[in-house]
Amino acid sequence: MNELRQEAYQSLIDRLLTCVSSEEPEILRINRNLVDAGLVQTMLKVAGDLAKGGDPTRANRLMNIAGSLLGVCGNSSTQVTPQEYFDFLMQLLGTIHDSNGNLQKVDSLLRANLSFVDQNLACELRSFAQDSLSELEPELAQHMALDLFKLSQFLVDFPMGNREQNLEIAITGYEIFASVFNQQNFPEIWAEIQNSLGNIYRCRKSIKAESLPQAIRHYKAALEIRTREYFPTNHIETQFNLGLAYRDAGQLAAAFKAIEIAIDTLESLQTEIASGFETDPHQLYACIVEVCLELGKQDPEYYNRALEFVERSKARHLVELLVRKNLYPKRNFYPNQNEYQKTCYLLDQLRRQIPAKQRQLQACGDWKYQLENRSTKLRIQQELNYLQQQWDNLLQEINKVDPRFKSIQQVEPISFSDIFALTDDKTTIAQWYIADDKIVTFAISLRSPHPTVWQSSSQDLKALRDLASYKEKDQWQDQLGQILRQLSYILQIDEILAQIPSGCDRLILIPHRWLHLLPLHALPLKGQPNKCLLDRFTRGVGYAPSCQLLQLSQNQQRYIFSHLFAVQDPTKDLVYTNLEVATICSFFPSAEVLVKQEADEAASTVDGNFLEAHCIHFCCQGEFNSNSPLDSALILAQSERKPDIRLTLAEIFRFNLERCRLVTLSAWETGTIDQSLSDEYIGWPSSFLYAGSPSVVTSLWRVDDLATTFLLGRFYENIRKHHLIEAADIAIALKDAQIWLRDLTSSECEIILGQLKPKIEPMLANLPKQERKLVAAAIENAIKKIRSRRPYPFANPFYWAAFTATGF
Repeated sequence: MNELRQEAYQSLIDRLLTCVSSEEPEILRINRNLVDAGLVQTMLKVAGDLAKGGDPTRANRLMNIAGSLLGVCGNSSTQVTPQEYFDFLMQLLGTIHDSNGNLQKVDSLLRANLSFVDQNLACELRSFAQDSLSELEPELAQHMALDLFKLSQFLVDFPMGNREQNLEIAITGYEIFASVFNQQNFPEIWAEIQNSLGNIYRCRKSIKAESLPQAIRHYKAALEIRTREYFPTNHIETQFNLGLAYRDAGQLAAAFKAIEIAIDTLESLQTEIASGFETDPHQLYACIVEVCLELGKQDPEYYNRALEFVERSKARHLVELLVRKNLYPKRNFYPNQNEYQKTCYLLDQLRRQIPAKQRQLQACGDWKYQLENRSTKLRIQQELNYLQQQWDNLLQEINKVDPRFKSIQQVEPISFSDIFALTDDKTTIAQWYIADDKIVTFAISLRSPHPTVWQSSSQDLKALRDLASYKEKDQWQDQLGQILRQLSYILQIDEILAQIPSGCDRLILIPHRWLHLLPLHALPLKGQPNKCLLDRFTRGVGYAPSCQLLQLSQNQQRYIFSHLFAVQDPTKDLVYTNLEVATICSFFPSAEVLVKQEADEAASTVDGNFLEAHCIHFCCQGEFNSNSPLDSALILAQSERKPDIRLTLAEIFRFNLERCRLVTLSAWETGTIDQSLSDEYIGWPSSFLYAGSPSVVTSLWRVDDLATTFLLGRFYENIRKHHLIEAADIAIALKDAQIWLRDLTSSECEIILGQLKPKIEPMLANLPKQERKLVAAAIENAIKKIRSRRPYPFANPFYWAAFTATGF
């Protein structure tokens, strides 16, 4: 090759590698006199050198440019003869055959011969199969087809060369493989290849219009074998893939139907079986919500379905966590204890047998095993299906006795009509859903048979994500008012309020992910200084983890509210708990307090008191375990000689609080949640709601001790004003207490401090001398700070907005 021209090629290549991708066409147009087969050949050589030198990114970029020029330059077949293609193919298949699963040599061979990896290799591969495979003995043909499968599988993810051409070769290899392992003789293997072909065609974005119908065809072919009855996890995978292909093709109604079938199948399986599904279940729910939101723009009925699937996603996440704890039905729901023991025995049996059978099935996944024992896998699958049916039947029987148990073992969908029934002419529900690229808000009221929907921008989502980490910022307590103003803007609260009927006086908030960490009830109102959502809704702003748990709480009517059980400062480091608990006890005819001196008895006394109490009040520390939410715990007792006595979330789910009307957690950040990637709010409220308490009050951050004493004292005083504690009364009592504390003046505060003084002095007198001095100094310092914050000592949301009322 002319040396000057070669230098020109190299100069052009250097320029292409340093420019931005959008400039490539113009650079090539200006240098069109250099665009020929020689340039392509040089590009391929340079790309190979870059790959060997450890620069795959630039090598791949150069290969893509070379691939785009092949059609312009008459492609590389003018430089490579058919015999050379055939020789390379034989070398490639031989290397795969000898690799014994280690494809490093295959990778090196392909990288060193990128000029052969094009559509001509696919043609040579097809010709070879037509001329040679048909003449081989069946066993030898199968071995050769397996080598072609491995090549195709490797090329799908091969990072070098032209991706479209890599996929073309992979498609050819898979099609040849499917002709050998055909539907009649090897149905399951054939179906897997059809699914793989569908995936490849769906990935070919450059010729999307042509490829998506092919993808749909292959997925449908796979579903002829991958049925819900015989291969449920494979059925889920392919149904979801089919839904994605329909979505990409703009056929949204078909996409919805396909993904709905996948989710229905997923939810019909016991969690141990569904865990064998390779795709993250979260993706199924996220995708169908996305499809519903698009369809809802034309048909608002799909907004109803979107909300249903948001709820189903939350329910599934909760079930996934709880089934691992091997919970049992509530013992006291069974009048016949022999029947209860038999039920628990059957549960244990199936909990062992189903995962064991699932492991057997997974061990049959190897193709060599399938070829030699094709009937075995089908038999094991049928046995697993039978065990699953037994599990379903057992849950139905348990449901007749303990209706709540089934909902934590299997997803129980809630319909939009049931969600709609949670509202009335004065109650609106606002539920959020955080998608991958936006925040979605659903408002449900009797004003419309469909939810009103808002969808934010991706910038709003990013702003929310940044805002949710507010506690990591310095001086966040002083900046909380500004943070809430930003949040109000991000969530478009003014637009939402404008759509809520004027007569509505109660708002129920159902947050999602990071929104659980923020005091949404304290969001400011536009044009009304120092006013917030609490001021807008006279019957309060309540919370719920989900519509299903809200429905559960509303079905748990409790009217008697006379007996209190309180846990008071077991760790001996909460200064004001004596004042707090003493104040609260004064509002109950009957009260039992587990104080720090009796903490060693906690393990034996707590369970019985829980069963009898109408109100349970925790004045203690709480620890949240973000890695394992169900192991989060309240510290009930602490001793240097003995392990801490802890009450975990998992244990609370086992309780039966059939008499309890309210649980209050005046602990450290008991509103903290699992925010890793979950859809469900896994925290104290959900556990106590499930255990039977209709209402739970928790805190979002470690609150100011004296402010909490003021607030909760007023809260319980407000509750006692109600003759019967009905729906929303807890939220009203908390709302009135929070507004009262926020608006409390310095002069009014002095009166309350004077009322507390007679209680403080005996409290200090009961303390050891050294501790007495420390506590007295802490109280004096706290009072001093209060007096410095004039004229409204508790106006900052930090002091009054931490507590939330969850339930009804």
